[in-house]
Amino acid sequence: MASPLGRWGMAQLSVLLVGLPFPAGLKQRCWRWVKWELCYLAGRCIHQGICCRFLSIHIDSNRISTSDEFQKLIKERPVMKRFVPHMDDERIEYFTCRSRKGGKCHDYETRPAICREYPHSVFFLTSALHVGCGYVI
Repeated sequence: MASPLGRWGMAQLSVLLVGLPFPAGLKQRCWRWVKWELCYLAGRCIHQGICCRFLSIHIDSNRISTSDEFQKLIKERPVMKRFVPHMDDERIEYFTCRSRKGGKCHDYETRPAICREYPHSVFFLTSALHVGCGYVI
């Protein structure tokens, strides 16, 4: 079952929420709640490691985008060392995972929450999923 709003409706609703005069944190929580109520994630993992490429890491809804932020995260959560930042000038564009070999995770049992909770961990922060991962909105 697809989202009752479809892709166009989700984008329009996102624009509407962004324009509301509420604190940013409240807007993010409202947007996650709306997605939770209106969207249905279907499908299953096809075990090709698609979710392990072009990752965006968020902590408390804030995207990790600098080397300093990433180093601080590694000190707090050593399991995050598995991720490799790919830079565009001074900013982290995306991450890949060192544990991915041949499309499979070689450290599956101790993978971090962002991996265990996929696709929800990605969808509820970014409103998107990795194309071809086996899940659909």
